[in-house]
Amino acid sequence: MADDLTKSFLKTTNDKKYIEDIEDERFSYFLTNQKSRFSSSVSRNEVISLEFHPAGNRIAYSRVDGSLNIWKFLSNDGRFGKNVQYTYVRNCINSEKIASDLSWNPQELDHLAAASNSNEILVWSHNDMNKTIAKLKTLVVKGSKTKINRCLYDPTGNWLLGATKQELIYLFNTQNEYELQFTFDLWETLGYQSSITSITWDNSGSNIFLGLRNGKIIVLEFSHNTENNEVKFAILLGIEAHRNSINNIRMDPCGKYLIAGSTDGTCSIWDTTTLCCVHVITELNAAIVSLDIDHLGKILSICTGDDHLHFYNIPDFKLIENINIPPLGSDAVITFHPDRSWYVLSSKGDTLQNHFSTVNDELQNWYSTYEKNLNVVRNNRQNQSGVGKPHSQPNNRNSDRHYDNNKISKDKDRHRNNGRKNDNMSRQHNRYYNE
Repeated sequence: MADDLTKSFLKTTNDKKYIEDIEDERFSYFLTNQKSRFSSSVSRNEVISLEFHPAGNRIAYSRVDGSLNIWKFLSNDGRFGKNVQYTYVRNCINSEKIASDLSWNPQELDHLAAASNSNEILVWSHNDMNKTIAKLKTLVVKGSKTKINRCLYDPTGNWLLGATKQELIYLFNTQNEYELQFTFDLWETLGYQSSITSITWDNSGSNIFLGLRNGKIIVLEFSHNTENNEVKFAILLGIEAHRNSINNIRMDPCGKYLIAGSTDGTCSIWDTTTLCCVHVITELNAAIVSLDIDHLGKILSICTGDDHLHFYNIPDFKLIENINIPPLGSDAVITFHPDRSWYVLSSKGDTLQNHFSTVNDELQNWYSTYEKNLNVVRNNRQNQSGVGKPHSQPNNRNSDRHYDNNKISKDKDRHRNNGRKNDNMSRQHNRYYNE
């Protein structure tokens, strides 16, 4: 039943009346170009990084043209309508660079970190009233040729991780003015070279999972000694996971599975307690370019390079829905809302769409369906109990009272008659005795 309701919920989110265009600067440009009589082909401007704040109050995404788009939700409905504030920054880094990766600080509602494929990580504060961003910190590492292309806060917000495509991983302490706490040389520890293509923390912030270009998954254990403030990274495991580059790696919100998507067209699912592979999705016919898991840990979404969106059920990983995406010309991107099973998806012309529903997720869909079925059962029972009864019939309490009164009066008559019989018998007895 849960699987059927999940499928019903996903069909709702793909209904036209529940699809909302995100009307940012790109959408306005694309719409104007489509309506113009002198329209030409629209140049590509794909989304590079798309990130919701863990609290669900903001979403930010960067594009190839160097722009940054930030939406703040003013209500809890999660829709990109009147109850949002939109901030557009044309060149968030500078005119020559783009934000290659974004990450929100889970401890702050408006702090956003950005890597730019350089030796710097910028930390901004988003001012939604003025619709601007202000630079809080510029984190610089040694070496002008160093290119940090990924940044990621840990789940506690105490640490910010920066990683290059090559061998270096940097760890900044957010509680100590973003001081560079530790530098880890991956290649030196592994003993071989392979680029880092994807990275994620586990839900506790004690382990880091790296996806490599050679198809391996590297598990790093992170430890912090609070007494001497010492930080250590240790390689726990290296897994031969895929035959080609791992583009996407995600941790299940429930902490049960680690999911990796590769350019070889397969998706592997790993049990986090044993780090054994429990399933491999092999029916995909193209490279995986994006994937995500909803906040209940029930739905796995996968975008492939042939412009298809696949939804799989967790934990049996059976295909629920397969949807064609309008031809993009660039890699599709999908991400779920952090507090509901709605999702943001790439659309035609590198625009974005919000897919929502009348309920927040498949659990509420089950509850509303259960309530409807329960009401039907109740109504049927009431109708069956009311068949054949006259409308003027008194209620049960009055009927019982009427029955009790009749019984009492009959009992009184019976006692009265018994008394009369006893009197007659006593007279006859006295007469007999006297005679």
